[in-house]
Amino acid sequence: MKISRKSRSGSSISIIICSYAILLLLDFQTASNLSKEYNEYLSTATFVWKTNNSLSISNNSSIENITATNEQIKVGKKEPLQDIFSASYDNNIPGRQNKTAFIAFSYMGNITKFNRMILSAVKTWIPKNEVYYVVLNHQWNQTFSNWKNDVMQKNETMANMIQPIFVDCPESQRVESPCCKQEKGLIEFYDNYFHDRNYDWVYFADDDMFINTKLLFEYMEALPYGLTPEHAMLIDNGPFLLLSEGYRPRPLGDKRKHTCEKRDVSFQYPWGQPVMYNRQAMNKIIAGLRLGGLVKQCLEYDVNHDVGNAIFHWMYSLPYASFPRTMNLKLMGGLDDLKSKMEQKMNFFRDDTVGIHGIDIQDYFSQERFWSLRHNDSIRVFDKEKLPPKAEVYFGFGNVSGFHSTDTFSLYGSPDEWREKWHTMNRSDCIKKR
Repeated sequence: MKISRKSRSGSSISIIICSYAILLLLDFQTASNLSKEYNEYLSTATFVWKTNNSLSISNNSSIENITATNEQIKVGKKEPLQDIFSASYDNNIPGRQNKTAFIAFSYMGNITKFNRMILSAVKTWIPKNEVYYVVLNHQWNQTFSNWKNDVMQKNETMANMIQPIFVDCPESQRVESPCCKQEKGLIEFYDNYFHDRNYDWVYFADDDMFINTKLLFEYMEALPYGLTPEHAMLIDNGPFLLLSEGYRPRPLGDKRKHTCEKRDVSFQYPWGQPVMYNRQAMNKIIAGLRLGGLVKQCLEYDVNHDVGNAIFHWMYSLPYASFPRTMNLKLMGGLDDLKSKMEQKMNFFRDDTVGIHGIDIQDYFSQERFWSLRHNDSIRVFDKEKLPPKAEVYFGFGNVSGFHSTDTFSLYGSPDEWREKWHTMNRSDCIKKR
């Protein structure tokens, strides 16, 4: 039996419509899963961000973002590549109480990518008159010198804002390399800059992180007002903050080959990507870094620095406060798929999103684009005078001591007391192979 051209055409249209419907359904399901995960974490208190960016309690069980849809990314618009060396934004944050050092690790095997990562951060979110510390292997010493001489001819201010920290580490993207760069980079920073320049906070992350520093300092300013007096005292006396993409604690080592058997909260901790240490936390962990503790834990659990430093900090029983709104573009699908769905996805980059991981993976996802969408000097997103009674849930405070129940602790005590050797917590202490 012959099928008419009209029938074939109708069938094709039906197939296209069905395919489009399936894509929409999958996208909606992905969005629902992300929203469901976040809502579960905030089950005891729900927040609605009004158009005037004030924070209030809602009776609805979901989190509503009214303002984000007003500034969605326009999909498909071809924008000219911006001049990376043009004058930097005036990222001035007046009234900032604490001085923060911003540190990232990178590599110079691809200068174009290095420029897009490092110079874009300097141009957008690094606060005015601050320094961006970049941890590099010693093999890039001459490359960096040549690079800086070149950049000095194009933008002297940007070149002077970048301070290299050279270390000896393997050059790769997994396990020992990133853990070593964090460990040795923080040691070099501590010895050469931390005390001399009188920093109150130390930020450390990958070089593809975007941070809305204006919002970051609003969070830091409001944080003690959103906690109980007991927790506020702990925040002052020595914890650190995690701006992690994991806005809730996760089982230790839960990433590659191994995961913690004990699923109670005492054996869970948020991943550190990025992390912010206060002075007390830096002074507390520096001895363990010098003993190679971070790298040893990364190697033992076969994890990168973000999961490895969670284990390292947990062993120190560091209390933490985790900011819940840090997103990871790398977890949201392939690049082409993500770009095609960007209008829907932008609903998750709410006005209170403090950081985004995976920026500058291509032209479309640039620091400049997100900065223009997320930076606004005329509004305050987080007003400490208007914090609701249960704001502590939103900040995700935690104070853990699970390490004290491990065999390692029973044999060797707390890392605070280790001066000669780092006693690696073995996988047999709490985990099993998947």
